[in-house]
Amino acid sequence: MGSPLSPLMADIFMDNFEKQHIVVNQNILYYYRYVDDIIICWTGTRRQLDVFLNKINRVHDKIKFKLELEQDCSLNFLDLTITRKESSHVFQIYRKPTHTDTVIPASSCHPWQHKVAAFYCYINRLFTVPLSKENYLKELNIIYQIAVSNGFSKNLINNLIKKKQKHVIRNSLYAVQPQSVHRYVSSLTYLGPISEKVANTLRQNGVHVAFKTNNSLRNICNSKDKLDIRQKSGVYKLVCDECHAVYVGQTGRNFETRYKEHLAAYRNCNPDKSHFAKHLLDTGHNLANDHSFKVLHTCNKGLRLCVLEQLEILKSNNNTVALLNEQTNVTNSPLLNIFKPAH
Repeated sequence: MGSPLSPLMADIFMDNFEKQHIVVNQNILYYYRYVDDIIICWTGTRRQLDVFLNKINRVHDKIKFKLELEQDCSLNFLDLTITRKESSHVFQIYRKPTHTDTVIPASSCHPWQHKVAAFYCYINRLFTVPLSKENYLKELNIIYQIAVSNGFSKNLINNLIKKKQKHVIRNSLYAVQPQSVHRYVSSLTYLGPISEKVANTLRQNGVHVAFKTNNSLRNICNSKDKLDIRQKSGVYKLVCDECHAVYVGQTGRNFETRYKEHLAAYRNCNPDKSHFAKHLLDTGHNLANDHSFKVLHTCNKGLRLCVLEQLEILKSNNNTVALLNEQTNVTNSPLLNIFKPAH
């Protein structure tokens, strides 16, 4: 919380705290900490453990430790259940009682990489944790169950496992050489198949695309009062109510101000101020209510605003309706041509 330096400073403080007051104890066989979860193998008596706990809890009034002992030689630590067995440890994958099998469903409008990310994680853990054969098969069946419950097939899991096995074998046979790949990376909001087409076009031109989604917790849980869309800037469209001719425009100010300028140009018979007003005055068509005005994109002034305007001009430039823009021949970009309507 707070400054981005907070986690780093907290970790440095705890590292110094551990070196001075914890790991120096002779009864600790091993000590591991991940953030605020700690596991210790204690070789002393229970009384010695209680004395040690009281001692470290008196060192700093803001740093307090709680004790959880093993039950039936087992203890849960992070996502593992660790069991003491003779002179070794036996590992199992641990899931909380409140755990559900929910991941991003196969039918969800998300990039494929996002959908299978959870399964990559599960399979990587399956290979990296030293599980017994029995526990390995038990965890594999749970992964199968999660996949099927969310609309995926078992073949997906089998293919991911084969891919992981090949990766492990390749790394064991050949030294991994670091590759310095210089490529331009761009993020793109995922909207379905059209986003895949855009990404393929960008990749052919040397741009690597990383997809992102709009349905984030920040957007879903944002409780701030939303600004009226007419008070934002971006790309808009005006449609003639009688002949359905279209004008596409952009504005770096709010939409309401720009729309009033179009109205003023029509009412004051000033066609030089608005192509849409010029059309109405030349044809004698009547000005409809503000339903003829439609916001297409909200965006601040800049390159993105110009590209979005070009995109909408290209989409509207077809044989079905007249386009009132003075400049209709936008940049002949392979990317923009994806959205070009068929004539």
